[in-house]
Amino acid sequence: MLNAPSVTILAIACMLAGLRALATQGTPVGAVHAREPVELKLPESWANVECYRWLADGKMIVRYNTGKEAQSHTGEYAPWSGSWRPLPWLDAASTPLSDSEDNLFEASPDSTMLLFYSNGNQIVSGLDGQKRVTSAYPVDRSWWAPDSNSWVGMRAVPGTGATELALDSVAPERADGNAPRRWYDLGRHYLVAGMVTSTEVLVVSEAVQSVQNGWASVKSFDLAKYRSSRRQWRMSVPDLTTVKDAKVSPDGRRLCWLLVLNSQRLNVRGSRDFPGNVEIGFWVSGTDGIGLHRLWSYDLKPDRVDLLDHGWYRMGGPSGVQWLPDSSRISFRWNHKQWTLDAK
Repeated sequence: MLNAPSVTILAIACMLAGLRALATQGTPVGAVHAREPVELKLPESWANVECYRWLADGKMIVRYNTGKEAQSHTGEYAPWSGSWRPLPWLDAASTPLSDSEDNLFEASPDSTMLLFYSNGNQIVSGLDGQKRVTSAYPVDRSWWAPDSNSWVGMRAVPGTGATELALDSVAPERADGNAPRRWYDLGRHYLVAGMVTSTEVLVVSEAVQSVQNGWASVKSFDLAKYRSSRRQWRMSVPDLTTVKDAKVSPDGRRLCWLLVLNSQRLNVRGSRDFPGNVEIGFWVSGTDGIGLHRLWSYDLKPDRVDLLDHGWYRMGGPSGVQWLPDSSRISFRWNHKQWTLDAK
């Protein structure tokens, strides 16, 4: 049984612990890493994963090359068991439409269809290669809607730097080969995060405002009505300098952010003082901005800060960011390896 002095000491210890917990809530971003990524074991012969998409059963559609031959290989891979099933029809059919090969194909949220590009057309097929829909117009990228019945395509407007969006679907009454009835002018400097409903797409401004209290504009467009919706808000994080990526979860409810934070302050000459704390990390929020919190981050060394704006991949930044179909984890490539991260 505790005597009076012991009880007093215990009470003081508990109070100090509570104060430390409160202090931790205000700790600068990057000082605490609540969780760590889990590496996925891929075959050693895979020198480079060009494109991958997750399926609901835990498997992946992957295209890789060995680095020793010109031809790439596409198939269905189960990372937990190591099983591989070649998909030669997808190897022969899919071709990238932009500089990045990461847009070779898109798996529908229900994992029953693939959307891919072939000779300037968009094609929707089953996982068996059975063609369902052909859209005779080129795009640079596409995003499935949560219901797996529609998707949005994006293309660049030649000579302007602007982009356009169009809604398409796999509805039975849709005439095969038709182009969209209308393209929506998105303008410049917007990053498409994905679709939150069957007609609504969420976009993020690439330009970050206010270095010391950074924020990025987020808004949605209803492509059935061809106008901006009322859902507009700001994603704000102290020291935010760059939004490298933003992805809507397959269920259309959450957003995964890949952010760069820089605690350096501008000096009187308008340039940054060195050294400073530069951090790259994953954050998650609702598609309305509620519940924004950091999942995991890592710090850059001061001598690599100058690579932030010209050399993202040279400094080993994460790429190929995706949600898994259950919307509870994210996946990404980093340092030539594949990782998953709990996003709950």
